Amino acid sequence: MKVVTLEEFLQYPTGTIFCKFEPNRVEELCILHTSLIESNDFTYSCVSNPIREFDNWNKLYADYDCVHRDGCFELDQLFIVYTQQDVLDLINILTHYIDRTNIND
Repeated sequence: MKVVTLEEFLQYPTGTIFCKFEPNRVEELCILHTSLIESNDFTYSCVSNPIREFDNWNKLYADYDCVHRDGCFELDQLFIVYTQQDVLDLINILTHYIDRTNIND
């Protein structure tokens, strides 16, 4: 993982895994969709908080494809960008624990 500026972040390709970052605070894990460099803007989907339907507390709906737009008007915004190895490590740890959970519909 590495910390990058907004200008650097907007150069990353679609599919980049990232979090907004401030000292002592890391926000949700997200996937970059589109960078709009000329307006310091980008679209993304949220991986770590994908709940979009709260009507039935016994059956929540996760929408991993819901795309949001961030007008990121704070030019000093920092981001944590995950390397390919970081993503593989995350996949490995999730895979390791998936068999230990017994949560069914």
